[in-house]
Amino acid sequence: MRKTSKNTPISLAHRVKSARMFSGLSRKAFSEKAGLSIATLRSWEEPGDGRRGITPKGAARLVRALNKLEVFCAADWILRGEGTGPRLLTPTPLASSEELALWSEEESILKDLQSFKQNNPDPIVLQIADNAMNPLYLKGEYVGGSKKVGVAIEGMVGCDCIIETTSGSFVRRLGQRIADDAYVLMALNQDAEQISCHAQVISAAEVVWRRSRRRVKNGTR
Repeated sequence: MRKTSKNTPISLAHRVKSARMFSGLSRKAFSEKAGLSIATLRSWEEPGDGRRGITPKGAARLVRALNKLEVFCAADWILRGEGTGPRLLTPTPLASSEELALWSEEESILKDLQSFKQNNPDPIVLQIADNAMNPLYLKGEYVGGSKKVGVAIEGMVGCDCIIETTSGSFVRRLGQRIADDAYVLMALNQDAEQISCHAQVISAAEVVWRRSRRRVKNGTR
């Protein structure tokens, strides 16, 4: 049977990752709580060349794992993009309409994130984890860009970028190159612990895509 765009290995992988992310857990945490090995999750989310990706048997296992974490997702959605996508298994009776709306918003963010990754070269998406770039970028926002390495990084000096270093990834304004692959990295928040520093930059991606959750915009978490 000819594969459609909905059941290619990469499409399957995107849906598996979306379902796992809907639980709010990293791959490691999901593995520990749901009883699936990290190797299995990786093979589903990052199928190698020539591999089909998750199988119907695997989709059934994933659905059972999600159910343990109070998330429902139809196996047909995982395998073919049809039917019910990730949802709360049993919304708490105390959940407000605003809280339920936030779950729908998270799903919308995931779809936007997938679309960005599918339509941009060497994509990288990051959820901001600190307040160093306040007030322009807020903690909890999702940002994306296309990774550049080597001499191409210097062309983004002065831009707000997702910076990848040996100690982690974060958003900073890229300053001048000072030696080899070392650059000055600047925070916008004057109350940040470090306004500027320098680090060896592995890759940089100018921020060209942003997505915020309503609770971030309202300043609550």
